[in-house]
Amino acid sequence: MKLKIKEILQEIKTKENGPASDAMARMGLKYNKNHGVALSDLKKIAANYYADSELAKELRNIDIRETKLLGIMIEDPAINTAETENIVQNISNIELAEQTCIHLLEKNPNCIDTAFSWVCSKNIYVKVTGYI
Repeated sequence: MKLKIKEILQEIKTKENGPASDAMARMGLKYNKNHGVALSDLKKIAANYYADSELAKELRNIDIRETKLLGIMIEDPAINTAETENIVQNISNIELAEQTCIHLLEKNPNCIDTAFSWVCSKNIYVKVTGYI
């Protein structure tokens, strides 16, 4: 697992885009660390690891924009409701909310009912995810 993560981090670094990272910060997308990698490049990386829930969870736990997004992109859409809820509760900005809906939630037929409860959440990003 650590080898896969190391390979992914190296690939992320080869696609760094400082101006994009700066622009995201100015627009309010705050991350502990942001390499500015384009979503299209992240999708290409994710294609090599799709539906690996264990790796996805490890990546989401690293406080880097690209690993959080990759963790969403490679997650198996058939994960259980509790894990889906955990992912949504840890969303911290609009980009993560959008990408979670696009790559994970819209592929899971069971999350429609749950989305209705999310719109009542006090957490703004959980609420936004429910609306999306």
